Amino acid sequence: MMQLDDSKVPMDNSKKSEKLKPKKLFWHLYSLQMLGPEKFSKVVSRILRKDCGLIK
Repeated sequence: MMQLDDSKVPMDNSKKSEKLKPKKLFWHLYSLQMLGPEKFSKVVSRILRKDCGLIK
C-alpha cells in the first residue's frame, strides 16, 4: 500500500480549500445584492462577457 508524504502537505488547510472551489457559473439577482462593490463589478463584467449566467 502507498503511503502519503506529510512533508508536502501545507499546514493551513483553509487556504487550500479556498483555491479548490470551482468558479460560480450562475448568479441569482438576490445573491448579487450581497456582494461588495469590487466583487460585484467583477461578477457583472463576467456576466456581460457571457462567462457566467444570470438567474432571475
